[in-house]
Amino acid sequence: PALPPAMPGWERWLARIGHGLIYLLLLWMPLTGWLAHSASGLPLRWFGWFRVPGLVEKSESLKHSAEQWHEIGVWVLAAVLLLHVAAALKHHWINRDDVLRRMWSGRVGRGS
Repeated sequence: PALPPAMPGWERWLARIGHGLIYLLLLWMPLTGWLAHSASGLPLRWFGWFRVPGLVEKSESLKHSAEQWHEIGVWVLAAVLLLHVAAALKHHWINRDDVLRRMWSGRVGRGS
């Protein structure tokens, strides 16, 4: 949903950064996982349905690097999601606006 008009500029900026990071990490995590698995040289089956081609040849050093970047992504994603939940609860309990309700229902405004 759209950000409330009364939201301070610094909160708007943090919200945009947070949303951008969430979307970036939703791409980053599967790509670094795929890269790490590809570098292991082992076959990858997507949920057991079909084989996924590897991105690179077997490489222990690349596998190690990709695993490290993947783990960093896990921690960054966890932190960003925790802050996102905290911000939503702040809007609900402290600001007493309808941000959390709109996030939960997908509706815009109180009269929807």
